[in-house]
Amino acid sequence: MEQTLKKVGGSVLATIPSAYLKSLRLHSGSTVDVQLKDGAIVIRPADHVFPYSEAELFEEVSTADHRDVLADSLTEAERGGD
Repeated sequence: MEQTLKKVGGSVLATIPSAYLKSLRLHSGSTVDVQLKDGAIVIRPADHVFPYSEAELFEEVSTADHRDVLADSLTEAERGGD
């Protein structure tokens, strides 16, 4: 849907169709997260905001980091013992 941006004071505003707001349970005064992603402005309800991306969460995690935890959770038979 094409929109025209409007200058209001020192800001520029875009209107959001009421059907979109209703679908996302948003209203005037709702808190949203606004990001620039891949050349697009992305607006999401604030309850969908995560402090880290999936890539950031798994950046330093590897299977080797958790072998001891995995081994502790296995029974002797599962580890190959008798």
